[in-house]
Amino acid sequence: MKIICLGDSFTEGFLVDKSYADYLEDMGHKVINLGINGNRTYQMLERFIPEKSDVLIIFGGSNDTYDQISPDDSFENIEKILDKSLSDKNIVIIPPLMELEEAYPRYELNNNAINALGDLINSLECDVVDARKIEPSYFIDGLHMRGDFHKRLADEISKFLK
Repeated sequence: MKIICLGDSFTEGFLVDKSYADYLEDMGHKVINLGINGNRTYQMLERFIPEKSDVLIIFGGSNDTYDQISPDDSFENIEKILDKSLSDKNIVIIPPLMELEEAYPRYELNNNAINALGDLINSLECDVVDARKIEPSYFIDGLHMRGDFHKRLADEISKFLK
């Protein structure tokens, strides 16, 4: 199965040896990893070149919250990517919540925005994987996840690939 993974640092595999895209490849899929660290959804939209594939996975929105891009604007960018998609199946991943610590008081605002974006994503007529449901004990730095998160995320995605 040919899978295109479009996203930010989570897709790229920032701070880990293997991202969820790598684990999907280990499962026997041909994966094109289009993850770029720091990308916002508008940047993902700008650089997305539609290509025929079995599956397009979109994983973005966390970085938007840092720039205070509204959940509505992030969602609109995701919808535009979906409109351009030539894939047989589309999967959108709701970003995980950030780990709340005193050192990062802004994360609560970011989490509120992620939850609002998640509500919008859940209204889409495509498959949705909710990364917020993966336990927060998998954080490296309050935002980025350890390798075991990526493995579990790939396992969740694989349920939609049958």
